[in-house]
Amino acid sequence: MYQAGGQPTLYDPVFTSQTVPEAVLRHEEVHQNLGRQTSHGVLTLMLARLNDVVDAPQSRAACADTQWYVQELGATYAELAFIQRAAPADFSASIQALPSAAKDGAPYREAFDFANWLLPLDDAARAEPSDPRTLVIGALCSCSMSTGCLRELASAEFDDARFAAWIAANSPDMRLEQIARAAGPTAFLGLAKVAAERFSEVRPTQQLARTLFDDLSREMLAYVPGLNAEPLTALEAQALAAVERLQKTHPEFSFDVEESVHPRGPLFTESPDKRKLIEQQFDFDDLATGN
Repeated sequence: MYQAGGQPTLYDPVFTSQTVPEAVLRHEEVHQNLGRQTSHGVLTLMLARLNDVVDAPQSRAACADTQWYVQELGATYAELAFIQRAAPADFSASIQALPSAAKDGAPYREAFDFANWLLPLDDAARAEPSDPRTLVIGALCSCSMSTGCLRELASAEFDDARFAAWIAANSPDMRLEQIARAAGPTAFLGLAKVAAERFSEVRPTQQLARTLFDDLSREMLAYVPGLNAEPLTALEAQALAAVERLQKTHPEFSFDVEESVHPRGPLFTESPDKRKLIEQQFDFDDLATGN
């Protein structure tokens, strides 16, 4: 699981019956990357902290509602791409097991199907070194989440209704649809080849991936004239400017930009459900044990 501002967390796979636990971790790592390495993701963290000093329900709701599809499309694609490579016998069943709107659930299946239409996880994908298709889908999600929201937040005194309307008009979910449909599968297969060539002789690192994401974003945006994405290299400076603007009217507001934009390592721990189950089976006296 991943909570905004936290770290990717993997619960005991024996208890949760995860057959490919590292695939789950890949899913949660995408959430962290989109939450800490994009302007809309950092805005989410900033608005959560701002809520301590000023009520901003409309902006916080708009911020969450407009990124769900992007977040789960990217995370689910990364998870299933890993399963396809590490446990191919489980690949089809894992797709079938996804919650879907058609089954009165959240539309994970629909989000994956859209990504899989755009850049199929076929036999050719499984044979490609360095998993370039997951990198390209990650770049698409990053581009979609790299709105001008932090610059907008820094441009004027905060007004909840006005800023919520701006977020809705610049929705990451809508941006992803625009880019994907304008470019189409043929263009995205070409971008996957670019990513594969980039990492044919070097191992992908966080810094190289950021540079690749910026380069791929420019290629994607060429298909949607007038649509822009903020470069990842400007993220920290834009976040600092937004914080300084908010502090002019709310000096008590505090937000650690440096900590917020850097990814954290994974956490391996016990599931809260496991603790509850054990507590139902055994009596514990925490006062006596000091725990």
